[in-house]
Amino acid sequence: MSDYLDPNNEELLKDFFAEATSQVESLEQNVLVLENDPGNKDAIDEIFRAAHTIKGASGVIECHFIENFMHKVENLLDRLRNDEIAVSAELTGLLLRCCDHMGRLMDVLEAGQPEPDADVQAQGEQLQGELGRYVAG
Repeated sequence: MSDYLDPNNEELLKDFFAEATSQVESLEQNVLVLENDPGNKDAIDEIFRAAHTIKGASGVIECHFIENFMHKVENLLDRLRNDEIAVSAELTGLLLRCCDHMGRLMDVLEAGQPEPDADVQAQGEQLQGELGRYVAG
């Protein structure tokens, strides 16, 4: 079991939840901007920054199931930032589903569970498969 479940880290966890919630909201808002303006580089940069921040913060608290998931999201976003893939309705839909999944992962962490249950894990694996298709090219 990771140190993030240690009751002595309560303040660190509070900070993480506040930051991650804010970053997920930013991610969602900017994905919605992209739906209407697929060429908006500022929105793409904000989305990448939000995902990167969540990934880094989850690493600090040693919550590897969030860190690993966000790493996959970040890989896709890096390709998007580098114009290796284009914004599409499928891509923005996938990113919004990733935001929803991130919320479920935060619920797992908040409940003090060491890892997601089978249903949440299966959803994450499905999303990672979809993300992988974009990353693989």
